[in-house]
Amino acid sequence: MDKTFQSDAALTLTCYTDPYCTWCWGSEPMLTKLRALYGERIKLAYKMGGLVRNIRQFYDAANGIGGNGWYKQVAAHWEEASQRHGMPVDPRVWDDVKDSFQSTYPACISFKAAELSSPNLANLFLRRLRESAAALRLPIHDYEVTAKLAADIGIDPLDFMKRIESGEAEHAFMLELAECRQAMIQSFPTFIFSNPQGQQYTLVSYRSFPAFDRVVRELAGEALGAPRQLSIDDDLMDIIEMNGSTTVPEIAEVFDIGTTEAKDALDRLVNKEGIEVFQAGNGFLYRIGRTASCKVGSAFFC
Repeated sequence: MDKTFQSDAALTLTCYTDPYCTWCWGSEPMLTKLRALYGERIKLAYKMGGLVRNIRQFYDAANGIGGNGWYKQVAAHWEEASQRHGMPVDPRVWDDVKDSFQSTYPACISFKAAELSSPNLANLFLRRLRESAAALRLPIHDYEVTAKLAADIGIDPLDFMKRIESGEAEHAFMLELAECRQAMIQSFPTFIFSNPQGQQYTLVSYRSFPAFDRVVRELAGEALGAPRQLSIDDDLMDIIEMNGSTTVPEIAEVFDIGTTEAKDALDRLVNKEGIEVFQAGNGFLYRIGRTASCKVGSAFFC
């Protein structure tokens, strides 16, 4: 894959998101494809929106979530969403955390701690948060869990925890939360595209890739340049390395192929190329350089 990019981005894509949001997890294939096709010609930035302040006071009429059975309702919502977006989910996590979970704010604060500690690894950490909650059944509202995830990708866990314990990460999150409220962003994900001329376009909620690509082309124009020509034979490992992991629907989206072909291509890399595959709820997660002792959905971290 040609890794040369223009020095200046033709477009900025700001994603208002939450690590626990299933539709944000479901949007990962589209974001991965944009990065694969256009590289640094599109600058990607994440803002934490704080999906749930207090689940005991939360009510989502559209999805029927609220009250004492909230964890069963969220689990059902995840299953239903997965049928549409295709990314693997393990809704059993909600039964696991029904007593300990109160808010998605700690997960958002963990992202800000990672961003403050290691800006170049923050987006990779967000990916790890998403897949850990959605597919690997881990409680990412627990700072001990997120510190281990941070260490797993090369972030100093002591500095990470320092950012949390000092209140620095929470302050940074509250600023983004205020920004989100001021902009009246109420749905996650929300994507705001902007070009150097100050033009903007907003996409709300989960969207297919053509919706992203249409906006990108219209706002960036000739400055965007031609997309890369991707080949699964030549570029598959580069795509996996981009996020440190991948899924069958993600590879199918990036390379415009069927899920059977995508899974076959990924399975050929297992072990031979240092790729390990894990059952992840209703699907599979493929990762680079994981240890054989990893247990999905347990207290073991890999």
